[in-house]
Amino acid sequence: MKFIFSVFIRGAATLISLAFMIILTRSISQPEVGEYLAGMTLMMGIVTILKFGFDTYIIKLSSPNPHNAAQICYTLICLSLLFFVIVSSIYMLVYVTGFYRLSLTNTYFCISSIFLVVLYIISGYFKATSNNYAANFIEVGLVPLVLSLLFIFYKERLDVLSASKLYLEGISMITLFLCLLILIKDGLPHSWRIDLSRNHFRECLRIMLVNTLEFICVWTPSIIILVFIMTSESTLITTREFAIYQISMRISLLIPFSLVVMNSIMAPHISRLISSGDLQELSNRLQVCSTLLMITILFPCIFIFFFPDVVVGIFGDEYLGYTSALVIMVLGQIVNVCVGSVGYVLMMSGNSSVYLKNTLGGCLFCLVLSLLLIPKFGLTGGAIAYVGALVIRKIPSAIFIFRRFRVRTTPSIYGLKMILNKRGLGHALE
Repeated sequence: MKFIFSVFIRGAATLISLAFMIILTRSISQPEVGEYLAGMTLMMGIVTILKFGFDTYIIKLSSPNPHNAAQICYTLICLSLLFFVIVSSIYMLVYVTGFYRLSLTNTYFCISSIFLVVLYIISGYFKATSNNYAANFIEVGLVPLVLSLLFIFYKERLDVLSASKLYLEGISMITLFLCLLILIKDGLPHSWRIDLSRNHFRECLRIMLVNTLEFICVWTPSIIILVFIMTSESTLITTREFAIYQISMRISLLIPFSLVVMNSIMAPHISRLISSGDLQELSNRLQVCSTLLMITILFPCIFIFFFPDVVVGIFGDEYLGYTSALVIMVLGQIVNVCVGSVGYVLMMSGNSSVYLKNTLGGCLFCLVLSLLLIPKFGLTGGAIAYVGALVIRKIPSAIFIFRRFRVRTTPSIYGLKMILNKRGLGHALE
């Protein structure tokens, strides 16, 4: 029941996110969509560094005593703000020298990054306190919901600059509201100190590096597509191609929403079972979860394979005819979902360095494939590079976990039997 309700919440949030993308693509021109999504890409890169793995590590720090989650949340937010001040100061020095200056659109997104970092940490706080429903909605649905309402209200006066400004206004309001909510719920912390020793710092650094490399794996094809097409004579083609690729990617990222739900539910259990040494129980639960995830994504994937134009067409007629990249990306997401929660298992077991190495390998593989395939095959080449990097990251990680811990994270006959057995399914998802 818990899983079903979480899927419902995450599914609703995902639909809201999809609705926002539809509103965006139908409110501003295709070139402006490309510019808007390029600004969001820049923002997500900054966020990946600024959050320093705190959104994941707060779960591990809080697992011994969830009552300390609020204190840890406050402290990590302050540390993130400190990082933001340092990064901003460095940029101001670069700005003064005239070496590099952001456009106003990108400036709005860069300022938004600190609010998004705080939002991720707050989501980690809710996961640590076992409030997965709130965490799922915050991560996926809350920002698109508020932005959709703002975009609908300002639709007649909307362009890429005003859209990026609305993003800043919307996410700042959301973040301040959630901070106030936690303050009312738990009050001020008795102490601002947390156990962030040298080992803990190294662990956070590894998580941050993993997240950074994952970001590079995901966005390297986008960046290279943008660079290659920007060398062409038409700027319109540049932004158009980038917009099409980004829309295809965001559609494919809707597929693993159930995996994100499962990760949010399982993360505290993974940490607890590894700490207690109950690896067989961990293996059983992960097999059930992976099998259930495979069943969950079956219908939407089949629909996209057979009717890709229908899916792409909801964003506008100008996006029709570019479905090969979407189909390839969906195939990659099937692998991603079926492999399961390998990242969480490695990070919670103190083997984040292994995941780091696999992600680095995927990153280099993605870069090489992007440089080789994009000039020849365009968007399709970028999609192949993206999927290749995903496979390189995930499958070796699953093999390592099985060999090291005898823990299976992939679908199995055992998982199917447990799903058919209501008690077994309930135990795995409790």
